Amino acid sequence: MSDVPVANTGMVLDFGLRRPALQTTCLLVYVLYLGAAFTGVSLIAGAMLAHSSRAHARGTVFEGHFDHAIEMFWIALIGTAVLLPLAFLFGLGLFLEAALAAWLVMRTVDGLARALRHEPCARVAAGR
Repeated sequence: MSDVPVANTGMVLDFGLRRPALQTTCLLVYVLYLGAAFTGVSLIAGAMLAHSSRAHARGTVFEGHFDHAIEMFWIALIGTAVLLPLAFLFGLGLFLEAALAAWLVMRTVDGLARALRHEPCARVAAGR
């Protein structure tokens, strides 16, 4: 809602949710993702915040960060749903779940570092 058209006037209201607020929101999403190591609820909260902020970030360096965070959430959710039953059946799921958690932490730390430097996230920088 940073740019809202005013009915039939051609004017656009700018609410100013730009770089500083977007960077803070992006950093908060990544911190919530890091908190997912202790509780999965923070991962859900981070994904909800990323999804609600994505429209505000269109055309900024942080747009890719929010898309990246949402993608990581879905991969972690689906991966956990698949691997958790395997943990009880074969024990292999525990190893793979730990690998998934390590992947999530590594991508989160990389995104956090790039957001602090106002750089696009890795998947955007690689041209994905």
